[in-house]
Amino acid sequence: MNLRRVWIVYRKELLEALRDRRTLIAMILVPLLLYPVIMIVVVQALHIEKTRRERETYTIVVPDEPHREWLTALLREDDREEPPDDAPPPRPGDPTRAVIRADQFDVRVADGPLDARVRSGAAAAALEISPPPDPARPDVNLTIDLFYDPAEFRSEVASRALRALLTRHADRTVRDRLAGFGVTADALRPLEIEPRSVASPRKLGGALLGQILPFLLVIMTVTGAIYPAIDLTAGERERGTLETLMVAPVPASQIVAGKFLVVVTIALFSSALNLASMGATVRFGGVADAMSRALPGAEPIAIPVGVLPIVLLAMVPFAVLFSALMLATCSIARTFKEAQNYMTPVMMAALIPAMITSYMPSVRLTGLVTVLPVANVVVMVRELFLGHYSIAAMLTAFLSTSFYALAAVAFAARLFGQEAVLFSDVGSYRSLLSRRFLRPAPAPSAASALLLLAVIFPLSFHWQAVMAGSDLSSLRLAATTLVLMLGCYLVPTVGVAWYAKLDLRRTFSLRVPRFGACLGAVLVGSATPVLAYTLGQWLLRQLPPPEEIVQQFTAFEQRLAALGTPAMLLLFALLPGVCEEMLFRGYLLAGLRARFRPAALCVVVGLLFGLFHVDVYRVLTAGLLGVVLTYVCWRSGSVLPAILIHVMHNGVSLLAGQERSVSEYVAGAGAPPPGLILTALAALAAGLMIVRMFGRYEEAPPEPS
Repeated sequence: MNLRRVWIVYRKELLEALRDRRTLIAMILVPLLLYPVIMIVVVQALHIEKTRRERETYTIVVPDEPHREWLTALLREDDREEPPDDAPPPRPGDPTRAVIRADQFDVRVADGPLDARVRSGAAAAALEISPPPDPARPDVNLTIDLFYDPAEFRSEVASRALRALLTRHADRTVRDRLAGFGVTADALRPLEIEPRSVASPRKLGGALLGQILPFLLVIMTVTGAIYPAIDLTAGERERGTLETLMVAPVPASQIVAGKFLVVVTIALFSSALNLASMGATVRFGGVADAMSRALPGAEPIAIPVGVLPIVLLAMVPFAVLFSALMLATCSIARTFKEAQNYMTPVMMAALIPAMITSYMPSVRLTGLVTVLPVANVVVMVRELFLGHYSIAAMLTAFLSTSFYALAAVAFAARLFGQEAVLFSDVGSYRSLLSRRFLRPAPAPSAASALLLLAVIFPLSFHWQAVMAGSDLSSLRLAATTLVLMLGCYLVPTVGVAWYAKLDLRRTFSLRVPRFGACLGAVLVGSATPVLAYTLGQWLLRQLPPPEEIVQQFTAFEQRLAALGTPAMLLLFALLPGVCEEMLFRGYLLAGLRARFRPAALCVVVGLLFGLFHVDVYRVLTAGLLGVVLTYVCWRSGSVLPAILIHVMHNGVSLLAGQERSVSEYVAGAGAPPPGLILTALAALAAGLMIVRMFGRYEEAPPEPS
């Protein structure tokens, strides 16, 4: 790619975007004003609410005059009495006498059913005592029915205040009765519970920001990219300048690269301004102290401003992902207004998962959440504010979002060059998807290959998580493996290739390999299990696995043993070797072959193969194995040697695993001797050399721009 041309397009489009007042407002003015206004309004609202609650008069209804006299006397007595020295401190959130006083309660005799008075809003709460209160019988235990409406804020506040009042009265009554027998109240409290918060002010402030800021960041990042994405596509078409730009002697991919970088720049600049504005507001505006005073029962909080640069780094792949999605979506719009309508589903695709995860604080960055677009970024930012640094989970979330972003960028570049998109009056947009309008091609494009991989990735992650579950029987494990291999890998890959009218033989490298390539593959396949096991032992020593992982290993090997050796080799050696190679060394390799040089091609395909094995103990070994498999397939011109290596690797590893226990594997017992490791290295080098000598490599034709 000619980077100078991309830079020219980027500079031109960025200058034009910065001249647009709507872009400047969305990118600069809104972030600079948003957080100060939000923080000031929130703090002021809390102060106003507290003041209003202190000045409010709450109507309490009782059935008759004795009830009213008893409750009124109780309120006056409680207002005069000082709490005893041994009284426990008020719990956070409980209404204290400093918030609601006795003179705030207006006790009245009801002229109808008590519950009806509360339900209609004529009273905040209602009180009925049985037996009726009798000052002459203070030793009688009373049962009190407290009617309130939890859907009404005033009723909820009044009922909590009354419950606290009646609890204090009950404590005084107990002390008085015990004093009559010469017994202190301490004798009835065998346990003293002292709540002691271990959360630091920084963590409390992070928890508060974690509920608000991730959702706002998603909104502002997406909003910052909307107008430049619309203006650079539909806006140019409406102004009549898009056709002129496309006839320039520059490939469409370089033009869309420049436009895409402009959208990403503005989206990231908007995110950075939002974070800077928020950090300055809470750091210099006294927001933390104000919120500590305003929230009832809240403890001192401190805002973790130092984590904001890491949060910005976490937002980079998200901004790239939605910038590409918006550019691709706006490319098919005929007018500026139509593009704005198309932005609604894109916005909803970002806001709905962000909103759900923001209001679910129990969701953690584990399992399927780590690879769910948008949700993983929101939860990761919240975890950062809380100080939870799970490197493996955050790396998985970052890499998966980066992978989705890469696929979206490739898709946007591919879509931007379609005639049905550039010249909307020539043909229908249905020609983009209808099979009869598709032209036969020898291999898929890089965009379609990455897009297919992005769709399969979360499905694969989900099924791998199901397979790791300890409640699966051996039969269900076999069925789950079949669904994963056939339903996630093989059938979608072959189906998409057939629908797109691709040359299946060339797409999947279905050629008969030379004998030398097969011989080299056998040597490589005999060496990789030893080397992978050695590398795995080293990783286990560097990162000792938790007990949960050990239990999963144990349960998995037990289920494998119950399947029997033939079924185990069929399901976990042959089937993955065929299905995974058809996807990675077949469809993906064919799509990326024209875009990368051989060395980069092997690394990229290998790393993506490792990424699909979302386990910190398998990613490195799977990635290195993927590099070797990609080289063998590329050099031999056939996917069959790669399948042979993959099947041998899995099969030898499984058979060797039956000879040892998981505890031995985890403890590092029975590590390969140095002589065996050196022999494996020699076999790997010899095998790759033979593949290089006897392979029949053919240069791939350049992919059309």
